[in-house]
Amino acid sequence: MGKKDKQNAAESTPEKNTAQQPAADEAAKTAETAKADKAAEKSAEPETFTVTREQMEKMEGLAKSLADEQDKYLRLAAEYDNYREGKGKPLRRREDRHDQGAAGRLR
Repeated sequence: MGKKDKQNAAESTPEKNTAQQPAADEAAKTAETAKADKAAEKSAEPETFTVTREQMEKMEGLAKSLADEQDKYLRLAAEYDNYREGKGKPLRRREDRHDQGAAGRLR
């Protein structure tokens, strides 16, 4: 065996590193679980926010404008429904009046 073969064989089977590796892996896993537990505890607590008066007034204004826009939308939708339902009625009324007038003239 040449020098290169001996080096390759030594690198492919490191006996000392394999014994220490599981212990290092377990330590890393426990550290990760501890971090995850702390993050879970933080997320379980309700977050509180401080809002300034200006921000509160702005939010109220936005809520009011949103309510106004929703009202406009609902009214427009109702108006369109009424239009769609009564679309042919004016023509029918005219025809009815025409028929009634013609019947009156024939008498």
